[in-house]
Amino acid sequence: SSRVLWTLAVTQLNVLTAIDKAIRESDLGLNPVTENGMLTVPVPKLSQEHRGNLSKLCHKTAEQFKVRVRGVRKDALDMVKKVEKQISKDDKQRYEKQIQTETDKFVAKIDEVLAAKEKDIKDN
Repeated sequence: SSRVLWTLAVTQLNVLTAIDKAIRESDLGLNPVTENGMLTVPVPKLSQEHRGNLSKLCHKTAEQFKVRVRGVRKDALDMVKKVEKQISKDDKQRYEKQIQTETDKFVAKIDEVLAAKEKDIKDN
């Protein structure tokens, strides 16, 4: 099939109307159908072009998160530098290593989420 149907049963008419309006006013290009307390939204399958755009957006977002993580790393390293005269050289090196290890974990997690999302985009 060239599309998927999302169906939602809503008991309160004002909520149903609000959901319908929000979907119509979004930039998603979706046109919900409301009938007998049911909201049905035909969702077209993703085109190859749209998949590519979504993939680019995911990469851009992942890179923004990596930049934020690296910013936190810089802040933490700056904090260590401020107190380096009050701590031993071994402690300083241990803290710097811990900071880098945590940074690497977060960057790896971002890469993992990105890979899963790309697979999801490709498979759907």
